[in-house]
Amino acid sequence: LFAGCLLVFLPLPSDRTTALARPAAVLEAMEERTLEAVDDHITTPVLGLVVIEIVASALSGALGVLTVVVAVDTLGQGEAATGLLNAALGVGGLLGALGSGLLVLRRRLAPPLAVGAVAVCLGFLGLTVAAGLPGASLAFAVASAGGLIVDIILMTLLQRIVPDAVLGRGVGLLLTVWATAYAVGAFAGPVLADAVGLTPLLVASAVAMALATFLGVAMIGPALRPTRFAPEIARVAGLAVFAGLSPARIEQALRRLQPRDVAAGETIILEGDPADRFYIAVAGRFAVSQAI
Repeated sequence: LFAGCLLVFLPLPSDRTTALARPAAVLEAMEERTLEAVDDHITTPVLGLVVIEIVASALSGALGVLTVVVAVDTLGQGEAATGLLNAALGVGGLLGALGSGLLVLRRRLAPPLAVGAVAVCLGFLGLTVAAGLPGASLAFAVASAGGLIVDIILMTLLQRIVPDAVLGRGVGLLLTVWATAYAVGAFAGPVLADAVGLTPLLVASAVAMALATFLGVAMIGPALRPTRFAPEIARVAGLAVFAGLSPARIEQALRRLQPRDVAAGETIILEGDPADRFYIAVAGRFAVSQAI
């Protein structure tokens, strides 16, 4: 499937060849400004996202394999119980998806990120005291829900932090980290459980998640708080055209707005001009006419 996608995307033209035939010097200057912005403002926050993603994804990978260890070795209920624990993971993922749909609508993303991390920690610690299948199922569901919430919050923060010009690279980075850490966790989880014991591994996992979240939040810093905009720009967020969008998407749109004062009698756009702008009238009266 990845190879097929590659064949589909390779023939597509790059931004450089379709950017309204801008001169090479202009394109190079734009690219330099973008890279400078990346170096100065987003490197540390993105590394904070990566720190949390590495631990959260590794624990998610381990969680899927530890269902067998818990069902067979800890609970002694055989392989049939593995299916029930995997079902609990699925239920937790569904609840996490529903919960994250509400949490990401908040402009302040630190509290929902903390909620997800705490759920992961509680799930792993709950497995250390679960005496039966119902308790273990609940612990797996809570950890699964928390992991999904953390993943969605991290992706939302990525959209808030990274400029549009390099957002594709940022998404690729985070997804690569997710896939790699998940695979490592799935492989290392049962190996470590056999080497050091299941309970020490579960406690260490909860501690690692708490420390990674604390460090990551400190590195992300102001990006966890909503961006403050000038009043005339902030009013745009209430327009019906933006209804249903997440705060991160709305902030992306607002950051691209450019206020413009217009003198009386000035022409804004003429019929037939390139449709390369989206105009929003904040105040005043404007006449619209059509050529015959």
